[in-house]
Amino acid sequence: PSITADGKTLIYTSRRPDNVGGKYDFNAECYFDDIYISKWDEQKQDWAPSKNIGAPINTDFHDANMSISPDGNTIFIYKNIDGVTQSGDIFFSTKSPTGEWSEPKPILNKLINSSYFESSACITADGNTMFFVSEREKDGYGHGDIYMVKKEGNSWGIPTNLGPVINTPYDEIGVYIHPDGKTLFFSSNGHKTMGGHDIFMSYFENGKWSEPINLGYPINTPREEIHFVLSTDKRTAYISSNREGSIGDYDIFKVDMTDYFRTNKDIPTNVSLAITGSTLTIMKGKVSDANDSKPIKATLTFKDVIDNKTYVTESNENGEYFITLPSDKRYEVSTKAEGYKPFTLKFKVPRNDELDTPSLIKHFLLNKE
Repeated sequence: PSITADGKTLIYTSRRPDNVGGKYDFNAECYFDDIYISKWDEQKQDWAPSKNIGAPINTDFHDANMSISPDGNTIFIYKNIDGVTQSGDIFFSTKSPTGEWSEPKPILNKLINSSYFESSACITADGNTMFFVSEREKDGYGHGDIYMVKKEGNSWGIPTNLGPVINTPYDEIGVYIHPDGKTLFFSSNGHKTMGGHDIFMSYFENGKWSEPINLGYPINTPREEIHFVLSTDKRTAYISSNREGSIGDYDIFKVDMTDYFRTNKDIPTNVSLAITGSTLTIMKGKVSDANDSKPIKATLTFKDVIDNKTYVTESNENGEYFITLPSDKRYEVSTKAEGYKPFTLKFKVPRNDELDTPSLIKHFLLNKE
């Protein structure tokens, strides 16, 4: 399962008779993979009945969800197409302003999509860093390893293996980076588990990833837990597991995480405080030309006026930007675009409990030089 940062969209993979190609995999004794989508029903306070996301994302082949971007505008998809891919690659589809999904395309970087199996991918809320799983032998520590790659301009750079603290000689899969950009979750059967694959957490601090922590029961069981996502407010998690109580094979389970990080004795105090101490607020909006309202691709730099930490994102071709910021702080945002005068604004992001939803919308109008 994957959720957007606002908690209003859920997507997942399922093998059902209504798959787009209508195909059955006789070797695996199940239907082909398709991606399904559900929207949060505010009135019922529950997920609405899910629907097959349909073409062009789902095809006659296996189409599996890797993740949906925090802003909900990009879906990363696993595809293994005869004559096109070698062992399964990372594809992506973007949503237009009118809500249609584009034809999925492979990531055109041979250092990301290799001749080996790439099974999982996700990006940070600012869109500048991707984490993915690959079974490549070069630079690998075992079976599936987690890699990180940063954006360089409009392209992805050179991937880096997260190293032996995270990766083992066995299997690391199902990678997920929280919208805070610092808390990494993944599934592994190489670290100490309760049985099979368990969910682990690592926190990025002082330039390195912490020793992975087994999230324990009730998140993990003696059965298989293969993917985990955590809501932006860190109060709700969704897990894919074949534990007792599953209706079919792997099912999606919901976990109340309200007091989890504070009460779990296996999580070091400094990590627990870091994770729970700062709530997040979604900042989003559009950057447009002040005269004709045309969208502008711009760089937005948010600076905390107290501790001088900076958070950077870019608006897309539709002028839309999206970022998550620590709440209850004052910021100065600088908006810059080629051919336009820079625009600077100071504002406060209130505490989450001062808002109906953890999001703020700010639009920016730029004047030409």
